[in-house]
Amino acid sequence: MHQTVIEHDVLPAILEVDNLSPQDFKTFFKEQKATIDSILKDVGAVKFRGVQIDSLDDFQEIVDGISAKFL
Repeated sequence: MHQTVIEHDVLPAILEVDNLSPQDFKTFFKEQKATIDSILKDVGAVKFRGVQIDSLDDFQEIVDGISAKFL
């Protein structure tokens, strides 16, 4: 999976991925959690681009897969 950090010094940091399905994004997120956490610590927010979210169910699947609770 390819990722590109487009903007790291502005709020939010923008992280672009290669058109990932919800399942692939959850895998990517878990594999890159340390990097994402570091960006969150430095910048305060991350915006992801290139994630296939076509429905509320897709969004909920991602939220359930990467967070213990909806924030």
